Amino acid sequence: MPPFVALVPWATWTTGLSPDRAGGWSAIRGGLLLGFVHHALVLHWMPGSLFWFTSLAPLGYLALVGLLAALSGVAAWVLHLLVVRREAPLWLTLPAVWTVLEWLPSLAGPLAFPWLGLGTSLTGFPELLAPAEVGGILAVTFWVSLVNGVMADGIRSSGLLVHGPVRAVHASGLRRWAPLMGLPFVLGIPAAWGIHRAAGLDLEPGARIAALHLPMPAEPLDRHARAREAMAHGNRLLEGLEPGSVDLIVWPEASVPLALDGAEGAPFFEELSRHAARLDATLLVGAYLEEGAARNALIFIGPDGEVDHAYAKRRLVPGVEGRFQAGRQPEVKESHGLLVGGLVCWDVAFGGLAREARLAGARLLANGSNDSFLEFPEAGSWTGWAARRQHEAHLIVRAVETRMGAVRAATAGGTFLVDPVGRVTDRAMGPGAALVVGEVTTTATHSPYVRVGIGGGGPAIILLLLLGWGAGGKRKVHRNGGRDGDHNG
Repeated sequence: MPPFVALVPWATWTTGLSPDRAGGWSAIRGGLLLGFVHHALVLHWMPGSLFWFTSLAPLGYLALVGLLAALSGVAAWVLHLLVVRREAPLWLTLPAVWTVLEWLPSLAGPLAFPWLGLGTSLTGFPELLAPAEVGGILAVTFWVSLVNGVMADGIRSSGLLVHGPVRAVHASGLRRWAPLMGLPFVLGIPAAWGIHRAAGLDLEPGARIAALHLPMPAEPLDRHARAREAMAHGNRLLEGLEPGSVDLIVWPEASVPLALDGAEGAPFFEELSRHAARLDATLLVGAYLEEGAARNALIFIGPDGEVDHAYAKRRLVPGVEGRFQAGRQPEVKESHGLLVGGLVCWDVAFGGLAREARLAGARLLANGSNDSFLEFPEAGSWTGWAARRQHEAHLIVRAVETRMGAVRAATAGGTFLVDPVGRVTDRAMGPGAALVVGEVTTTATHSPYVRVGIGGGGPAIILLLLLGWGAGGKRKVHRNGGRDGDHNG
């Protein structure tokens, strides 16, 4: 599959450069180019979609892509330094460098951007995501880039691909092929374990869920008009449910973009309360709260028709949600015997939030998302589709990391249920309103990632150890027996 070979050309090119200063600068330029092209393509949807909120979206897009490309340039320089000048093993250096490269943007506080890493590309094959329950999605990234590293190391040591003024020093005999001989084990053992885990994971019934898929028009609507349209769709969809047939009904983010605790939202709150009472179910509704400070929230309305709980979005989109105050802690609510943790839209990209919900007792993740902003003029094209699928992939990862079932209710893209293996069991998507009804399974045990939360810490330690490799002055040996003592760029 492409992710398992995607880094090989870049790694072999970078480590085939000369060990002098010119080679180091070439590595940086190559990393910048790789990073710019990669992130520009992955985030191609951003200027058009965010233009609804600010005319500065194209500039923000270029700035973000530029910053991420700069990190790639630094990563390329580190890879060149360690492998070419200090002779660290490429098979280990590449995954350490690449994983830390993906980890760093998540450390930027309110500007953190942990979006669609290499490991996330495997969500279409959920059994292969098994390492995520050990070290989070970055463990999957480490494994995938390790496979790339072993392959690139094998190509480099065997002499199958050579470029540049300096030819790699090749091992003799079977040692030339040792890295490639190990490739089936590095690739096959984690994959086999993932398939075994998927078959043997002890799943148990979670909750009977109804999730509303409520597509909204691309053009901005008056908030009252949007609330009325969402309620009209919701009323029609919920009429077909029998009382007691579901435990939890999840609405998308900002389905009712008004303060339910204020005068404007009071009529809508009364309608929602009647649904909760008639169906004997808990409603989890995307709406706003204004008491104390404006918050974008998922609001729990119990079968008694009262607000039981609210989860305020904890990761606000920079430059878009400035008027809201972020939530400060995970909020877990019991619904028909099952503890539910909420995630609002962008929250789902942050593995730490789902982990905190699990530690707080959650057995189900409920994600309300508003992706209608992605319905820019190219909606329906590959551009709009790709953006929505990128967003969806993160919830699949969170389910695997935490061994929890999850539900996603959205205004665009997919509304679906997913099990702790990462398998999507029910889905609705498209331009029409729809209701997804099904049972979500879960597990009773915490994953190693939930218990320990390694994340990017492990690869960072490996990289620090590698940076000490030969730091005392080890120099690159050329094929002609000379030393790189004169090139210290």
